[in-house]
Amino acid sequence: MPKPINILLMFGGGGNEHAISQTSQKYLAETLQKNPNYHLIIVEIKKNRDWVYFDVGTQDQVLKEKICFLQQQSLIVPELKLNQKIDYCIPCFHGYPGETGHIQGLLALSGIPFLGCDLTTSSNCMNKVTTKMWLELFGINIVPFEVINDLSPVNVEKSKAFFKQHKEIFVKASSEGSSVGVYQVTKEDSLEEMIKKAFQYSQYVLLEKRIAGRELEISTFEYQGKIQTTPPGEIVCPSGFYTYEEKYDAKSATITHVRAQNVSPGITEQMRKIAQNTFTALKIKDLARIDFFLTQDQTLYVNEVNTFPGMTPISLFPKMMIEAGIPFYDFLCERIDRACR
Repeated sequence: MPKPINILLMFGGGGNEHAISQTSQKYLAETLQKNPNYHLIIVEIKKNRDWVYFDVGTQDQVLKEKICFLQQQSLIVPELKLNQKIDYCIPCFHGYPGETGHIQGLLALSGIPFLGCDLTTSSNCMNKVTTKMWLELFGINIVPFEVINDLSPVNVEKSKAFFKQHKEIFVKASSEGSSVGVYQVTKEDSLEEMIKKAFQYSQYVLLEKRIAGRELEISTFEYQGKIQTTPPGEIVCPSGFYTYEEKYDAKSATITHVRAQNVSPGITEQMRKIAQNTFTALKIKDLARIDFFLTQDQTLYVNEVNTFPGMTPISLFPKMMIEAGIPFYDFLCERIDRACR
């Protein structure tokens, strides 16, 4: 009987996507518990920043909360006098503090291997500005953009000029999730107000040309020594703007296709190559969802890179992987076992 692998599954964080992180954690926990060689340890970072340990192994199945922290490859729970060695961590956070790189830095200092990107790549990909700069540097086609760092008269004029040039734009907080702090602007008189709202979320604001086209996504991940890419999935949003509410509300009219319809083999192959190049250029590890726009004239733009995509039962990332013939369970086990050899 092999020695059990102690896996720390962390979630929450207190950010704007705390609740979504909780949903993803449940799906991951259910998947990991299928492997009898994995000992699962669950920690939530609460909105008050407390770290809470859940005793999953209680006979009555009631999850008991205990304050805990990490130190030298171990999870410490003072109340239980527990010093549990951690072999591997899955930082299940959407937005802060996981996709921002904060947790990854702590895990690296603690000497614990983990699923996903390191501090630098996480931070670069979470920041829409740095993502675009790196992609542009490596010759990957991106949506025209402008960046401002305040609402000084010079930047207000720069924003107005950008709007007049492109007619319709998106105003985006630079360091939030793909749907948080994002505002569509179709009239110049609302531009400054939307920029003020975006500045409530981050120190930099991105102005981006609105691209009329299809929203396609590719699951990109490492498996069996190769960077794997799935055929593209698609998000079809009737309103034309995939807001946070549209993404997560039960009444959402948005439709997702695990395999996008009517995408030519040539475009599919082009997308897969771009996804692989993006993965390599940004030094991504383990997994990412690469988001694209495809226009009517068949021009492709990389829109965003998500280094810890949704892991809920209805999320496109695991569903596209399964559709491509790789069970999500197999992917997780392969990543864990490879890191813990």
